[in-house]
Amino acid sequence: MDILFLLIPIALGFLIIALGIFFWAIRDGQYDDMESQGLKIIIDDKQQAKSEKQTKSKTVSQDGSI
Repeated sequence: MDILFLLIPIALGFLIIALGIFFWAIRDGQYDDMESQGLKIIIDDKQQAKSEKQTKSKTVSQDGSI
């Protein structure tokens, strides 16, 4: 039972630290735009595929072979 006098303050300390980090992240703007980073991955893949197709078509047309 004496261990509770140690564990409860430690747990409250962790809670205060976690809340501090959470509110710091909110104030810093970490949660302002939740969707664009997920969509950025998809958009980058499409742009990379387009650039690869363009470079392949350029090399094919320069060589004259398929």
